[in-house]
Amino acid sequence: MGPAVIRGSSEYPASLPGPVVTVGNFDGVHRGHRKVLRLVRELADARGLDAICVTFDRHPAEVVRPETAPKLLTRLDHKLELLVDADLVDVVAVLQFDEGRSKETAEEFVHEVLVGLLGVRLVVVGADFHFGHRRGGNVALLEKMGADLGFEVIGLGLV
Repeated sequence: MGPAVIRGSSEYPASLPGPVVTVGNFDGVHRGHRKVLRLVRELADARGLDAICVTFDRHPAEVVRPETAPKLLTRLDHKLELLVDADLVDVVAVLQFDEGRSKETAEEFVHEVLVGLLGVRLVVVGADFHFGHRRGGNVALLEKMGADLGFEVIGLGLV
């Protein structure tokens, strides 16, 4: 059957207890991405939680710096097809990345999306992960906020 694809906060069914989440563009869904997704699946299974991949409709660079945005390997529909075919998560959550989201601070993203929408228990991202307005958030911020808000963080080295 494969994972459910949801495209808005109103579509997300509450997960109890909260999920293991990874966040990224997943352009091309290459071998490294699949390794991260496999780890998310294994951690979720070991803890009896859902595995969720959060990705974006529009690469953030297309909005923030369109003149130097990288050329994409896959359009959204193809990326979603690859994520579904990989069958490593329960849900693929697609967030619209627009001007408003580009101005959202890292802290707002954590509160609104990770905690508010997803009720996250564990976040798995690359060690070089940056997010939020002007890339103001990183793994260290996630760890600090996680300690305060009740979720764990794993920052992976280059896969």
